[in-house]
Amino acid sequence: GSQTLTSAGTYTEVFTSASGCDSTVTLNLTVENSISTTLTESICSGTSYTLGSQTLTSAGTYTEVFTSASGCDSLVELTLSVLPAIITDTVVEICDGEEYVFGTQVLTTTGYYTEAFPMGGSCDSIVHLTMIVKASPVVTIDMNNGNLISTQGDDYQWSFDGNVLAGEVNQSITPTANGLYSVVLTAFNGCSNSAEYELQNVGISIKKESELLIYPNPTLGRFTIQSSILFSYKIYNVLGVLVHSNSQKNNQVKVDLSEMERGVYFVEVVLPTNDVKVIKVIKD
Repeated sequence: GSQTLTSAGTYTEVFTSASGCDSTVTLNLTVENSISTTLTESICSGTSYTLGSQTLTSAGTYTEVFTSASGCDSLVELTLSVLPAIITDTVVEICDGEEYVFGTQVLTTTGYYTEAFPMGGSCDSIVHLTMIVKASPVVTIDMNNGNLISTQGDDYQWSFDGNVLAGEVNQSITPTANGLYSVVLTAFNGCSNSAEYELQNVGISIKKESELLIYPNPTLGRFTIQSSILFSYKIYNVLGVLVHSNSQKNNQVKVDLSEMERGVYFVEVVLPTNDVKVIKVIKD
């Protein structure tokens, strides 16, 4: 009625009813305490915290008023801190054709990448990666004057028929047998690549040196083939092309390759036992 009440107690007020009689109202009033709560929370940088109608991303002290079950206000005071993420910058180099696993990403091309790694109870570790893909060398093998020569690089390793040749770590190699020669070349940037070269009509198989002699070797073009037994012969260049032959059986033959180009030739001698023996002759 005419009273404004703020304290707990029993109050009476007289009202006039519609019929003109007094209407007495007795009020038992209780005062409920408002609810006040203090919170302390932390978030990681780049994330947010929701407090009632507020979405918070910065450190500070915030308040929000809620309505309790009894209808009174519930005041919440929040102290919010923002924890920084652990940020790392790194550079990785790989060779063309390789892969680099970066968190959930499989990288094969040059570029700038970011990945978040969980730290178990703390904020994520953010890694910024600069990826550089280096070119792998183009490797070829050529034959020159009886030698196999690789493309120029920093390091070499030759193999024969899949087996590594110990000590053959130079740019060139002198083949001594038919088969598949290969080289693994490492370039100045640390990347490697390989090439193969299959060689035929090369080989040395002399059981007794006294049976077969070729001299002088190296030669200017004229040389002698001599054996303690009869033989026939054929001569090939480094490409396997037949350049001279004699099927007649002899103990000694004088050969003239003066008109031929300088380089390496292979003398294939056939003995009466049908053994085939090959000797490399160098023409200066």
